[in-house]
Amino acid sequence: MTEILGFKLSREAEDKISDILAKTLNTLTEHGFVSCAHIDSKEITPSMDCAGESCSITLIDKCNRNESHYPAGTFHTHPSGLPDPSLGDGISAIHSFADSGDRGPHCSLGAFPVELKGDELVYRMTCIKAKPNRLRQQFSWLEQHKNVTGHEELFTDPEFKDLFDYGQYLITQPIKLEQIQVVAETEHLTEEEEYPPDEEP
Repeated sequence: MTEILGFKLSREAEDKISDILAKTLNTLTEHGFVSCAHIDSKEITPSMDCAGESCSITLIDKCNRNESHYPAGTFHTHPSGLPDPSLGDGISAIHSFADSGDRGPHCSLGAFPVELKGDELVYRMTCIKAKPNRLRQQFSWLEQHKNVTGHEELFTDPEFKDLFDYGQYLITQPIKLEQIQVVAETEHLTEEEEYPPDEEP
């Protein structure tokens, strides 16, 4: 069972990650879900999945609120393939903690594989979690970086590691024919757009 920043992924959560990756490859839009964690085991199960746009998503908390489970972070895809969290992802992590004490991992999945390993595709995932007792500094850091657009530039800032827990993971998925077709078609379209027929080098 995969452990992420002190939480454990259930098989159901792993299956849901596979599902949102497949949906993103087929639609080129963000997909995700809110995590529901068991209060004792910290095992994560998924809520219903949500669909977004090409670079944004609103996740709806559908955790079964009872004495045993509570909302604990989110998982969502980036159709661009970049697994690094955006500024908006950092804001979500801080607001979740400030509003409800949610200290679960907020995870971004790059929706295009980075490696072929045997009969599996390998994807990268980055998770962040707001550290406790740093709320004022966290909001100050976000205000200072509000005009930064590069994902990597944000989260390589030395101050970032003082404010967030941070982890990078590899997710492996069996190769599916539809995934290969979507990747090939996307690469073909990109090439055509980059070199129109009358301007080919």
